[in-house]
Amino acid sequence: MLFGDEAYLQLDTDLGWGWAPRGCRLYVNSSSLPQSRKLTYFGFYAPAATEPVRILTTHWANSETTYQMLRAVRQSYPHRRVRLVWDNVRYHHALAVRHCAEELGIKLVYLSTCLPIALT
Repeated sequence: MLFGDEAYLQLDTDLGWGWAPRGCRLYVNSSSLPQSRKLTYFGFYAPAATEPVRILTTHWANSETTYQMLRAVRQSYPHRRVRLVWDNVRYHHALAVRHCAEELGIKLVYLSTCLPIALT
């Protein structure tokens, strides 16, 4: 059983609310890399493995790079049954990604979009 997700790191400030004179724009300095130079990190957690965390990098997360990531996961576990639990981002559901997982013998498990809330 693997749990996976991906993210890209940035140094930008996410603008929300800030103090500025009424009618004046609030400017924030940014030192983040341009979009074309950012890296996306695919991370996998395998609770039962001797090396439980694996990180793969690419320039952008989409169905093609997800396809490449699935191949890397299969290479990491060549003789084991693999179930990959992840979220419902659009490219996880892409037909090419689902076909690739099927070809590689990887069972995809999607998290529910409605998680129960425990009332205490």
